[in-house]
Amino acid sequence: MALYPSLIQVRVRRYSYTFGIAAGPISLIVEPALQVPIVHAIIHILCGFLLSAISFMLCVSNPWRPSCIHRGPFIVFSPDHMEIHPLTDSSPTPIPWDLHPRIEGFTADDSAFFPSMNMHVCIDGLEESLVFDMTGSPMRFVLLRRLIDYFVDKPEERAKLGRPEGAQLVRSLLTAP
Repeated sequence: MALYPSLIQVRVRRYSYTFGIAAGPISLIVEPALQVPIVHAIIHILCGFLLSAISFMLCVSNPWRPSCIHRGPFIVFSPDHMEIHPLTDSSPTPIPWDLHPRIEGFTADDSAFFPSMNMHVCIDGLEESLVFDMTGSPMRFVLLRRLIDYFVDKPEERAKLGRPEGAQLVRSLLTAP
């Protein structure tokens, strides 16, 4: 079973940068057409190009640019392991079910104007938890925790993940109250 990322947050951020980048050229066209005093027009045009420059720098430094994110599944559940592949990582991280993965918690990371949620996963035999950037997660974290805990606690149910009844099982787990 594979879950693909939701790219709505990435697209909205990209569109907002596009509008910000367009502020300078738009002010260059609109201000003379409005026939405002020249001092006001110059100030508005300078502010428009300042906004354009800031938006461009944020767009270029954005870690979730479309060219930097993968197009594969975000999370894969298979009978022998689960695999987490954050948007900007080059390769997925497989975690065998035998290591009893558990979601330890979540922390918000608001560094550099790019807020993201980091998921901490603890596994047997590792003192520090694994940290994954969950930007683009296709489901609520409570549901993700429910799925992981279910398959860790019920190893006999993992074999269903490779068959059609596995999809039904996952749907029932996600829709259960």
